[in-house]
Amino acid sequence: MPAGATAVGNRSARFLVNLVGTRVDPAKDQANNAWVRTASEAMEPHGTGARYVNFLGDEGEASVRSAYQADTYTRLQDLKARYDPTNLSTSTRTSSRPSPTSPTAAHSAQTCVRYRGGPVMFGYSGTPLWRKLGVKPSHTVAVLGQPTGWVIEGLPEDVVLRSRAQGPLEAIVAFFDRRSEVERRRPVLVRALHWDGSIWIAWPRKATGHVSHISENDLRAIILPTGLVDTKVAALDEDWSGLKFVWRKERRSRPGSASD
Repeated sequence: MPAGATAVGNRSARFLVNLVGTRVDPAKDQANNAWVRTASEAMEPHGTGARYVNFLGDEGEASVRSAYQADTYTRLQDLKARYDPTNLSTSTRTSSRPSPTSPTAAHSAQTCVRYRGGPVMFGYSGTPLWRKLGVKPSHTVAVLGQPTGWVIEGLPEDVVLRSRAQGPLEAIVAFFDRRSEVERRRPVLVRALHWDGSIWIAWPRKATGHVSHISENDLRAIILPTGLVDTKVAALDEDWSGLKFVWRKERRSRPGSASD
């Protein structure tokens, strides 16, 4: 584990517990009060925010997001991604992958492990990125607008990787730094999405100092009217956050019904 990670993790755990506690009125919201108790019990023995990611599924994350302001939820996710000990690796190497705002900038101490004979870049997660994105064997995946050098390493051999939004696609990862571009590309992305697929919209992470002309709330305002719903936000690497959208349950139950 990198030096200082535990100490910072302790601070992040206290921040999470205290922040959630101050935003809950037990008399008005027993469900949130129970969540605070669970969060406190799960995190404090470990001295980190470790269990924040483990005891919350997509539905749990969605309820937390609706309970707090979007900027606060983003901060929680950033802390979770940075200091969850399950997301930290002792194996590091220097990476020259460019950032969104500086194509030639170099990044050091990028976590890396060996997987099936090849290096797999994890970013902040101890899980291979393709698993984090929900990619499965035999899926057809499109990666669009990615920065130079950004790849999904270690994909199963039978995954079909495309550079255009030609559906049906089980997974789409699309990178944007301006709201207008998301609005322009929305119809194409939605039409290409498989009825049981997911779209990850990636935008530059302000938490790491990048200039971004788009926010998490912007993405919801653009995408939700199409019948998709957001289920998860995650750090795709140190430069990019991703918001995951899937078809609402009633539309997933009727294959072929998804349309813009």
